[in-house]
Amino acid sequence: MSDTRGPTQAEFERAAEEKLGPMALELDLDSFQAVWLLHQTALAARQHLERAVLVKHDLTWTQFEVLWHLWLFGEEELRFIARDVGLSKSATTNVTGVLESRGYLIRSPGVSDRRLVFFKISRKGIGLMKRVFPPFNHAEAEFSAGLDTGDKQQLSSLLRRLLEEGPRGVGPAAPLGRSTARARAGRGQPSR
Repeated sequence: MSDTRGPTQAEFERAAEEKLGPMALELDLDSFQAVWLLHQTALAARQHLERAVLVKHDLTWTQFEVLWHLWLFGEEELRFIARDVGLSKSATTNVTGVLESRGYLIRSPGVSDRRLVFFKISRKGIGLMKRVFPPFNHAEAEFSAGLDTGDKQQLSSLLRRLLEEGPRGVGPAAPLGRSTARARAGRGQPSR
């Protein structure tokens, strides 16, 4: 096993084959390998983007996800931000609190139900995203440089299909960006 980075993919596959033994005949190893590689690739991409870009702007991956979501879709209720970025409400409360304290988000209570909390990205937050996204995208291009344009389009198509056709109840409950309209339709308008 390599000593600084952990096992290589080949070492991992050999170890898994040894451990699974006869059980391997009953398992869908193609699915196992596809999902494991998806997980490992996502982890590697996240680490690359954090190190190459986000750390220079004092942002964590999760903070960037929240900012990105609000930059794209506008004002959103806390629980829908949590759902769409895959966090618990308490973790989202912590992340939005830090971003608000830095001046990147603006918090407002609901009008018809003051218990609801809405967030939108501030001008300072928009400025940050406009500075962060070009180098972020450059780092994405670096990470995916081993693939040509056709490969990237095919990979995107396959991943999109997995998200659309995969098991329900896993991941965001609704497509991104759809939650604000529902939040405002009877659950409490944000204050203005």
